[in-house]
Amino acid sequence: DQQYELVALMWVGRGDYDVDDWQGAVLAATEAWTERTADYLMTTPLAADYLEEGLELLGYCCEE
Repeated sequence: DQQYELVALMWVGRGDYDVDDWQGAVLAATEAWTERTADYLMTTPLAADYLEEGLELLGYCCEE
C-alpha cells in the first residue's frame, strides 16, 4: 500500500494528476504496480522534488 501511495504522490507532484484526483492516482498506481516499483521510485530523476511538491499540494508542510 505504501508503494502505491508513494507513486501516486510522485505523480501528483509531477503534475500527472490533480490533487482532486488523488484516489484516481492511487488506483492507477495500484494497477501499475510490479515487483520493480521500488526501483522505479528510487531511480526516477527528481523523485524527491516530486514527492515534496505532492505533499505540499496535499496540504503538508515540508519545511522544518
